[in-house]
Amino acid sequence: MQIEIPIDMISAEADGSVESVNGQLTVNSGTDTTTYTGSFDDVQGVLTITIPKIGTLQITGFPTTTGVGQGTKGDAGVAGRDGVDGTLGADGQRGADGCIGPQGSRGDAGKTGARGQQGQQGELGPTGATGATGATGVMQIYMQADMPEGSEILPGAIWVKL
Repeated sequence: MQIEIPIDMISAEADGSVESVNGQLTVNSGTDTTTYTGSFDDVQGVLTITIPKIGTLQITGFPTTTGVGQGTKGDAGVAGRDGVDGTLGADGQRGADGCIGPQGSRGDAGKTGARGQQGQQGELGPTGATGATGATGVMQIYMQADMPEGSEILPGAIWVKL
């Protein structure tokens, strides 16, 4: 006796072609079940690793291309010019003339007087030019059995040992 079942009642946890093998329906996904595979989505920050006989593992939360940001801050610009010196204070008013006395003898030279007060500080000079932008960040992820080596490995690279 043969029974017909509506096709929408059949579902599977995998994508692929449906085949009848020994009276049972199977889904042939056509994927290699002996090789480790993986990929990194740098737009969403998701690392996907497919492990034989275990399944697919997705790890989220990695930095994205737009989230890495700019490099280090550039060098400081050239210093501005010194400000202009302030003016000295005004002398006091002259007193009233006194009586004329007898002519005296010429005296010795007097001591140098005290130094006057310093003027106000001048205005701040203009800000120097902004330094050059640093290098753009790079996200490197290696998925392999041996530790990656060589000068192309940058600081911050991620190694997933398979």
